[in-house]
Amino acid sequence: MASSYLKPLLSPRRHVVENHYGIRSYGVNFIIGDSIISVDRESNLKIKGKHYKGTRDLWELLARKDVDSDVITERDLKKYKTILEATNAHFKNSNQGMTS
Repeated sequence: MASSYLKPLLSPRRHVVENHYGIRSYGVNFIIGDSIISVDRESNLKIKGKHYKGTRDLWELLARKDVDSDVITERDLKKYKTILEATNAHFKNSNQGMTS
């Protein structure tokens, strides 16, 4: 599942899919805010040492510019907020001082 969300971020047209507070490509890594993201084979994420279940709705929030609001649950909206706050992704120039 993750590859369908991450692959477009590598495209020269990534501005079409990238959302302001979401995942971006940075060299060979994917980042959000000031943190590098690890993704396992089951599309789960590891950010700043914390694991998140990679559900479709969480991936929508993290990787899409135009989110399909019909698939978003309150639980994953809260997870998304937690990720934004933990990675400082809601601040301008948040990729300064990246951590893994």
